[in-house]
Amino acid sequence: LAPAARPGSLGPNLLIPAGFVFYERGSDLEYNELFLGMLTRSAGRIGITIPLIWVDSPISLRAGRELWSIPKQLAHFGASSSKGPFRAETADQTIGQVKFERRVAVPLRIPITIAILQEVDVAKVHRTTVTASTSIELGTAKWTIPEGSPLRPLAAFAPLLSVRLRNARIRFGA
Repeated sequence: LAPAARPGSLGPNLLIPAGFVFYERGSDLEYNELFLGMLTRSAGRIGITIPLIWVDSPISLRAGRELWSIPKQLAHFGASSSKGPFRAETADQTIGQVKFERRVAVPLRIPITIAILQEVDVAKVHRTTVTASTSIELGTAKWTIPEGSPLRPLAAFAPLLSVRLRNARIRFGA
């Protein structure tokens, strides 16, 4: 995290959302991403900071860096089927893989609003509001994170909550 950002917690636990996102047909830009975020407090604001993120679109990489100060990197994405497991890899390493098993679907759309807080420099935090409307599925996620992956520190922990957002309508900068 940037020096001015302080991690947010729930008791003794840090809140670290991580996941795969697939922007499919109907999106302004179709691409895939794997992200790791952290609930943070920065410049008196609470939100999510994204220190690690990979995408398979050079346009998304550039837009993320220039518009929202999100440090996107390029990767390749694959899945053995439409249900996963989903994986991300660079030319020289696998970053991570996840297999999600749905247990229950919530039968309504949920509105979500979050702030993305990315530090531009020590004195400036870029704040982007993200709004979404989505269907939610609760389940279990089995992550595989190999040695050498930037996500490897997460391999020692089990997910507190595993959620799949389905048919999400997301707006950045809303």
